[in-house]
Amino acid sequence: MAILIVDDSSTHRDLIEHILHKAGYSDTIAMESVDQLYKHLAQEGFPPGGSTVDLILMDIMMPGINGIDACRSIKTDPQL
Repeated sequence: MAILIVDDSSTHRDLIEHILHKAGYSDTIAMESVDQLYKHLAQEGFPPGGSTVDLILMDIMMPGINGIDACRSIKTDPQL
């Protein structure tokens, strides 16, 4: 299961990754902004059948684009 962690706090990202790894989820990627998330999703090349990301854990209150608006944007893309 591929899990993306998006949080502007490095402490929170590290803590979430640690908890997930301890629970057996080793396929995690942590990033600090929604812009990085969008770039990562675009770099995937949108394989047939959709994204290879299974779960996105995202902070709601972040500078720039907040987590709620990012979720709305992602949900409008049929490939995601």
